[in-house]
Amino acid sequence: MKRFALLLVMLLVAIPAGYAQPMGPMGEATTDTLNTESIQFLEEPRPEEAVAARNAWGELTIRNLMDYGSANPVPWLRGNLSLNQIAALPGDLIMRLVDHISARQAAMHDLRNHPELVYYNPMVEQWERTRDQLIVNRFVETELEAKLVEPPEAVVTAYYEEHKPEFKQNFGFKMRHLILLTYEPYIVAEGDTLESIAEKISGDAANADNIRADIAGKPARREEGEVFKPLVPGEQLLVPMDEADAQQVRQRLEEILKELDEGQTFEELAKQYSETEPEARGQVIGWLPAGTRDMLPDLLEMGRQTPVGEISPIFRTKHGWQVIEVVDKREEGFRPLEDVRSTIEMRLKQEKRDELIQELLDRLMLNPALEINYDALTTDADATTDTMTVVRRTEPSTDTVVASVGDRKIYYGEIAQGWSQVSPPIDREKVRGFLREMGKLQINLIVEEMRPFYDDPASTLARQLEWMEVGFLGSNKINHVARLRAMDAITDEMKRNYFAEHREEFATPEMVAYSTMERRLSPEQQALEGEARQAAVDQLKELMTADLADVKSAEDFINLAGQVNETLLQQGVRIPQAADPVPVDRIEEPIAAQIAELKEGEFSQPFVVGDQRVLSVLVEKRQPAGIPEYEAVASQVENRLLPQLFREYGEAVEREYLEQAQVEHLITE
Repeated sequence: MKRFALLLVMLLVAIPAGYAQPMGPMGEATTDTLNTESIQFLEEPRPEEAVAARNAWGELTIRNLMDYGSANPVPWLRGNLSLNQIAALPGDLIMRLVDHISARQAAMHDLRNHPELVYYNPMVEQWERTRDQLIVNRFVETELEAKLVEPPEAVVTAYYEEHKPEFKQNFGFKMRHLILLTYEPYIVAEGDTLESIAEKISGDAANADNIRADIAGKPARREEGEVFKPLVPGEQLLVPMDEADAQQVRQRLEEILKELDEGQTFEELAKQYSETEPEARGQVIGWLPAGTRDMLPDLLEMGRQTPVGEISPIFRTKHGWQVIEVVDKREEGFRPLEDVRSTIEMRLKQEKRDELIQELLDRLMLNPALEINYDALTTDADATTDTMTVVRRTEPSTDTVVASVGDRKIYYGEIAQGWSQVSPPIDREKVRGFLREMGKLQINLIVEEMRPFYDDPASTLARQLEWMEVGFLGSNKINHVARLRAMDAITDEMKRNYFAEHREEFATPEMVAYSTMERRLSPEQQALEGEARQAAVDQLKELMTADLADVKSAEDFINLAGQVNETLLQQGVRIPQAADPVPVDRIEEPIAAQIAELKEGEFSQPFVVGDQRVLSVLVEKRQPAGIPEYEAVASQVENRLLPQLFREYGEAVEREYLEQAQVEHLITE
């Protein structure tokens, strides 16, 4: 019993949940390859939610690596049992854990003995990158995180007083509101104008600018400074009532409010009667003002005047008659210290973190194992003074070693792109400063500094790395073999039978490949308003119409679009297009509406998008909705069959390696 209990104790101590290697649905390791150029050295602390998610994923991984069943005993054991209690565990549980790790030890041994396998080097290289990251994590924990303590109260208070203007707050309030609109619904008829509609409904053509679209948000149908879109017969509008009808609406609101005296709450009345979006009725809105749009002055003033917990008098805005209940309020001034304490503490910690990082980098760069090839990077210098000059040396070859830490080398090809941005003169200090910020060099220096810890077989870090290597390489070896066997076992007949039974699951929507040609108003034209802006847009349409006059084929359109779009592309503008078919319902409007009217190979006349873009669209290819032929989805069918077979073969391969491990089951109860 002692032999197996000891192994389990080593296992539980050596593989913390957060260090486990995530596995994909096929069992392959899915941790991203360490990008040494983009890694953020000593990264920001993650939010608690992200840490919790990471820990949960780590536990899931341990379940995949260490347990056959649905239970996940490892995190529970580590967190709840003493070593004596672990030693008293049921033998079958210990045996399962031991068998699992033993199979991976045998698989890793098999992998190490066959370096000629095509997948050996990538797998081992990925493990070495993962190992380096584990070492860096431990370094960060001991050299940085442990030194980041909560700032003293006096420091927090002093920071607050010094930076008080940054914590200024404007007046704001939260409310529920009950509104009865003073609009009448109207459906546009042929020949209608906004003025004629306003005259017809309210008796005053001046109300034309107050007519709103009967859609979510109820935007003004004609907004100042915006290009007016002509009315369309059948369009639904909201038109201001005449004054007599509006006063009747007020009387109705007065009657509704009498129900407060009968025991109804304002929230209940708002839910029942308010003429706003259903999901907003009775809900608390705020803080207000919010966003960038100006708030209705009457509503803002009523929010100021009404005490918290009380209901305002009836008042009128351009939308109708309203009453609000003020739920909460904050006056203009400075946010109290308690409200911004967490922000201040985070800032102070970040300042301390930045200070510690610079100290650590300074220390790491003094490592005697660091060698820098200054001759390859500095400009020609005076041999006696070693000062900078103004002539850059010939660019080194990509395989030139520019820095090394022990046997870990950094080549010029790895820094060439960034180094090309460094302007001469270049001296040793500039070279060191550039390399100091390089993620790969930082990792190499940290690994070198931590060498005494992971080279000592008795250290906790060395044991962690040893068991993680077993888990990583052993699991990947088992997974790789199982995947190859599963793929070999899938026959064409199996795939065709699966497709025949699940045909409907492979149905695809209508798909379209398309190209667009686009012109936009210049910055100067965008500053125009009203008729001048509309004239500029019309001019763009005429220009594009002239462009298209000589287009006779889809190829002509694509060539012309490349020329027309070039300027916008150079400015970083995204031109909507899809070289490969995409679902029609994912294409933005109004491009989708234009595509709906076109056959394959046809292009549209110029049309306006927003108030500054003119486009034409070409349908390159149409793919109707339906079920594709088997040949088109054969790879998808295989990917569906693979997981089940992979699990079956994975268990078989693990049993084979367990037999190679020759574990003796000597556990007795």
